[in-house]
Amino acid sequence: MHAAALGVGTSVTFLGQRSDDLAVLRAADAGWVVAGADDGAFAFLDLMAMRLPVLAERGVLPKHYVADGITGLLLSPGAPSHTAAAAAPFFAHQELRMAMGNAARTRVQRDFSEADMIDGFERAASAGADRKRWSAR
Repeated sequence: MHAAALGVGTSVTFLGQRSDDLAVLRAADAGWVVAGADDGAFAFLDLMAMRLPVLAERGVLPKHYVADGITGLLLSPGAPSHTAAAAAPFFAHQELRMAMGNAARTRVQRDFSEADMIDGFERAASAGADRKRWSAR
């Protein structure tokens, strides 16, 4: 109902839960991440690895993954008119989205390798296992 009220009902499809996630992502032009914490981090990395530029509200987590204007767009929180102004040319120019998607894939390969992530998880697990550091002083 909201999409129809905004006049974008014929341009937006709400897919619901699906079992063919990869096929849906392969058909997408971009990804819009609204999740935070681990879900958001994995969403950024998954989309970028699939050469999809990412849109998200400007914040600490999105800034860590999205290079604004290079691998996607960071949008002003709570500013629908600014979001629309930034997103309209983004969606109007396929070449721009493709360039950002390619830059996103390159960034994931360069800065977020699987080996680096495993090392980070191991360091976090080791730090968490050292309970002596957690005791009250």
